[in-house]
Amino acid sequence: MQLFGYTKESIEFLYWQLERHQSRITILTATGNQQHHIHNSDELYPDAVGKHVIFYDGVCGLCNKFIQFVIDNDRNGLFFFAALQSEFAKNTLARRGANAEDLNTVYVLSNYGNGQEERLFNKSDAVAFTTSQLKPWIKPAAFFIKVFPKPLRDFGYETVAKIRYKLFGKHDQCMLPSPETRARFIDS
Repeated sequence: MQLFGYTKESIEFLYWQLERHQSRITILTATGNQQHHIHNSDELYPDAVGKHVIFYDGVCGLCNKFIQFVIDNDRNGLFFFAALQSEFAKNTLARRGANAEDLNTVYVLSNYGNGQEERLFNKSDAVAFTTSQLKPWIKPAAFFIKVFPKPLRDFGYETVAKIRYKLFGKHDQCMLPSPETRARFIDS
């Protein structure tokens, strides 16, 4: 028996992988040329699927303050967090064409694990997206950020990123979350 050109044995193996990794398998049909792909997406972090994941420099004082600000103002629990230094960040961002080794940017992956609905933001767009999802009194900040053209916003972002360790310090290790927020940190 074959499904889209895959044998029963290969499909059974993929389902075994699905159960083993608590991930999901997506079958994509390319329009026109009848190609089919079975894709085991990311080793999904199940609690974060459909939420937004912020990838940040885990040893940066400013970045840690930003993450704490998000935690304090994310009343709906929309955000999960992963240090850029983590294997999860390296693998997840690499699959989306981004480099986790670039510690001078923050990334936000919106609608994590939802295939076509996923969107990757970086630098000022990541900050604007994040602020747009927080408590109502913070949402105007997203509008204010977006008023400026992206090259100008990113220039400002990059300028601060270059001096952030001098201004806000650098830690020897990633931030330790409180027991209440621990489940929202992805550190694999």
